[in-house]
Order: sequence, then structure tokens, then C-alpha cells
Amino acid sequence: MVAGMAITAADPSGVWGLIKEGMAGGWALLEARQNAQANPLVRAVAEDFATPEGRTAARTALQSRFKGGAQLSALKDTALAELRTISGVLDAKAPEDAVAFKACFNRWPKRRRKRGLKAASSVSAVLP
Repeated sequence: MVAGMAITAADPSGVWGLIKEGMAGGWALLEARQNAQANPLVRAVAEDFATPEGRTAARTALQSRFKGGAQLSALKDTALAELRTISGVLDAKAPEDAVAFKACFNRWPKRRRKRGLKAASSVSAVLP
């Protein structure tokens, strides 16, 4: 969800663009759940988002972290800072899964380019 927020804030494109971003995030999660070759951590995160409890927990956590981010630039900066934190946690606690997990989200901006949307390289810069 944070990656989607960062991408959307980096390249706002109105309501239709917001809907497309939401759908792109949903497709990325679905792809991770259905891919038998997916990294176990990536699949576990995708499975958690598939449950109402997982979505509620994620939404609650995001609301607490992103309150007061009414300005689009502030939202982008907050999302990128959160992605840096996530990257650090992955590197420290799951180094064997970190590369695959980050690669999953780095493919997201590439999918956007294929769909004719502007590229948002901010996520790729944070999750090398």
C-alpha cells in the first residue's frame, strides 16, 4: 500500500489515475498470490492483504503514519521515508528475502510504463 501511495503521489493524474494505481496494486498482489515461484515472504504479505483482517490492520497502520499529510508532496515524502524504513527492516530481519521482496515492488513502475502511465522512479530509488 505504501508503494502505491508513493507512486501515486509522485505522479498524480486525477481520479482516473488514482483508480488505475489502485488496480495496479491489486493486480500486483494477485500476481504474487498466484505465482508458485513467488518468494515466500512476498506471497505471505499478499495473502495477508487478501484477508479482511490484514487489510484492516494495514489501513489502520497507514492512517496513523500518514495523518496530517494533506499536501501531496508531504504524502510522497512520508511514503518514501516509510519505504526506506521498510527496506531497512527487510535488510536487517530478512536479508535472504529482501532482494526478492524489493524486486517485486520495483517491477510495479515498469508495469505502469507498459500500460501507458508515466513512470514513477521514486520507489525504485528507495528499494534498490
